[in-house]
Amino acid sequence: MAWDGPVVILSEGWPSWSFTLDGLNCTKLFTYCYFVSSKVKNEFLFSSLGCSHIDSWSDLINVVAGQGSPIVFVQGSGSFCKAMLAKTCDLLPLSLVVVTRKDEELTWSGSVADTLVHHFEVGGMTDGAWSIRSNRNLSLETSGL
Repeated sequence: MAWDGPVVILSEGWPSWSFTLDGLNCTKLFTYCYFVSSKVKNEFLFSSLGCSHIDSWSDLINVVAGQGSPIVFVQGSGSFCKAMLAKTCDLLPLSLVVVTRKDEELTWSGSVADTLVHHFEVGGMTDGAWSIRSNRNLSLETSGL
């Protein structure tokens, strides 16, 4: 991914997209996450991407404001994604990508691309599947693994 601008990950639970985007050489990552427990939060904070974590929405807005328009990834349940989409205007996003489990209901009028991705198709080891929606056209390739 050839993007050196800011990337914001808004996550409900484990912020897997932070690790994916780090692997794609995105260097300006900002992770805002609702962790299920303090143990899970600490696990993330002690990971290689713990320094990308921002604790409050106002801190996130302030940090990103000086970086330019971000690409924003929202991942979680349909209700979490809907709530976060209502707040993303504060970030002045360049682009939005929303990821939910395939069986989650989410109506988003800004979506122009909707793709179903199976974890095993992109190098994952589980049989989960996710719906990836974006306000821009998507081009996703399967893993060679």
